[in-house]
Amino acid sequence: LPEIEDYFAFEAMSANWRHAIDNYPTDIVLLNRDKNRIAYMLMLTEPGWTLGYEDELCALFLKTRIHSTLIDTLTTHAITLPQPVEHPVFP
Repeated sequence: LPEIEDYFAFEAMSANWRHAIDNYPTDIVLLNRDKNRIAYMLMLTEPGWTLGYEDELCALFLKTRIHSTLIDTLTTHAITLPQPVEHPVFP
């Protein structure tokens, strides 16, 4: 399936990696910063995308033209997010 191929192309950052963000209604990209370091670096410079949030584990990119109000809120207001639990326990 072309959708799956485009997803893996994005994951691997192959030559046609932009298909996954250009050819589908993708407006949010969540990346693991360590696992997807190259994707993270490329998304930082990708026109039309804004880094909405990041921490030591992940980065959240938002399509600028769709999420401009949210981006404005994130950049103009101090939003305090809960601190990660040091030793999380899953029930």
